[in-house]
Amino acid sequence: MDVDAQVSLARMYQEGDLVPKNASWSFHWSLQAARQGHVASQVRVANAYFEPQHPDDSAIGDSSLSSSSSSSLSQNHFGKPDNARAAEWYREAALNGEPSAQNRLGWLYDNGKGVIRDDTEAMKWFTRAAEQGYSVAQFNLGCMYEQGRDGSGRSSSNSSSSSNDTEQYNAHAKERMKHWFTLSAQQGFALGQVSLGDLYAYGINPTDDATAVSWYRRAANQLNAKGQYKLSLMLYYGRGVDQNYESSARWCRWAAEAGNADSQVLYGVMHALGHGVAQDDSKAVEWCRRAADQGHAVGQFNMGSAYDLGQGVDQDDMEALRWYMKSATQEYGFAQFAVGSLFELGGSGGQGIERSMDEAAFWYGKAIQQKDGPWEAKPHWDIMCSDERRALKTDAELVSWYVQQAEQGNAAAQYNVGLMHEKALLGVPKNVFQAIEWYDKAAKQGHDASGERQKFLSRVHSFQVGDEQVMQVH
Repeated sequence: MDVDAQVSLARMYQEGDLVPKNASWSFHWSLQAARQGHVASQVRVANAYFEPQHPDDSAIGDSSLSSSSSSSLSQNHFGKPDNARAAEWYREAALNGEPSAQNRLGWLYDNGKGVIRDDTEAMKWFTRAAEQGYSVAQFNLGCMYEQGRDGSGRSSSNSSSSSNDTEQYNAHAKERMKHWFTLSAQQGFALGQVSLGDLYAYGINPTDDATAVSWYRRAANQLNAKGQYKLSLMLYYGRGVDQNYESSARWCRWAAEAGNADSQVLYGVMHALGHGVAQDDSKAVEWCRRAADQGHAVGQFNMGSAYDLGQGVDQDDMEALRWYMKSATQEYGFAQFAVGSLFELGGSGGQGIERSMDEAAFWYGKAIQQKDGPWEAKPHWDIMCSDERRALKTDAELVSWYVQQAEQGNAAAQYNVGLMHEKALLGVPKNVFQAIEWYDKAAKQGHDASGERQKFLSRVHSFQVGDEQVMQVH
């Protein structure tokens, strides 16, 4: 049968044009046309088999080809998708020069879906599509250079290379990354615009915040949630644009409502601080919970902090520990410190967290290992490892020793004495103002956790010490 007739029949069964809709017959005629070398049909057959890792991942390209209708065709005809067969048909179309198929085939090699993961093959197919001006492939190619996966077998962390070679490699990779992100962004691909903005904001020295903002804004105006979040962040901190909490909050809300977890955390922090929105601890918790429920480590930490402090929720050390643990197991240093702190002194009000020097030392040690972990983890770890501290048994001995260390200027001990007063731990009577005074002493030595607790308690109890920031942004 003539290939054009096969294509027409496939379309008619797909759309129900003059014949009843029938996905199986539509696929049948697409397959016949594909076997005769009809490129668009080869792509359509491949799409029917294709199952992306993330159905909404724009880096796959041609979202219309991986739409619900293609997914439905796949389920109706095969029972389940099959990326190996998708790769076979994408390869046929890719060899015929179809850029969307070349990009999809590169994506399969990039992610090891239906084929063995192979950076060299991924680069080959992304490059072929990118050189035809396919913006999604240009973005993917930029990402490969950004990740040091250009198929050369070298990376910025390759210890076998000399420092000179590594610097040359990094410079070359950054140049190629910028080249491909720029081409993708100039064609209006939103993720390319965001990545190019990131490069100007964080990846060059000196940075060019104004140019970063312009690219973030272009992506944001396309309703891209990542672009909206990045623009919101620049407005929030006043980078490349005048600081404007209200404008930042508007962009952040749109991204947060679209499900962007980073934005949900930031929007929660805005409510906690009253930046651009009315101060509202309950709403702060609501938005951080949305991010936490998506597995966002900072959102989980913020939920732990809320329960730890009683910020927007009833104070509950066990619930705080549950959320801190979720974040800590994702190697978030601030959460690891918080877990260590709960084990160092135990839970308040008989909440079931028993003191454990070994657990505390373990989690403080984990926090120390994090590149951007909290400074205060080290002095707390030192206390947990000291023979003097380990010799103490009774609550009275512990309180006396911590107070002595605090009076001698030990910031970790000052923080712990503050906790004793805040939460009525180890038999110490609850005294919020005593807690604030001890937190102030520790904070002046750079103990950030003390500063956070001090500022929150000061706001709640109308004891003004400055602009507070308890929850983390990122």
